[in-house]
Amino acid sequence: MGRCLQLVFSLIIIFSPFASAKYSWRPCSSTEEYQVTVNDVKVNPDPIKRGGNATFEIPAVASETIIGGTIKVQVYYLGLNVHEEMEDLCVRTNCPIPPGQFSLINSESLPSYAPTGSYRLQMRVENELGHLLTCLSINFQISSMQSELL
Repeated sequence: MGRCLQLVFSLIIIFSPFASAKYSWRPCSSTEEYQVTVNDVKVNPDPIKRGGNATFEIPAVASETIIGGTIKVQVYYLGLNVHEEMEDLCVRTNCPIPPGQFSLINSESLPSYAPTGSYRLQMRVENELGHLLTCLSINFQISSMQSELL
């Protein structure tokens, strides 16, 4: 009976890293009060696979009506900026955004040559006048398709 229990604990320890989330997020500033409060970040799949699609869903709450604006995204790998994009806010959600809950959704296709490892994405949302509405940082992993077979 003792060997069986020891085997179960060993398997839990070995496979627990695969069951845990590979991403985390936080606001860019812990002291600044944003007009848009991010409630959560959902990354699918987790971990992200190079050569596959990744979807970031960000449920949030607007404190006032947002007519439009821009989303600025910067992606860092090993501390180096490897990707930047700027897009109209209304492409990722319906505008105008009334006060209350809404979601930002972004899907990206990753190239098959993207290096595996840890990445950081910083997303800034500004209104049509360029005022910062919210800012968040998402840490995530990119793995190879072959790692799923292990």
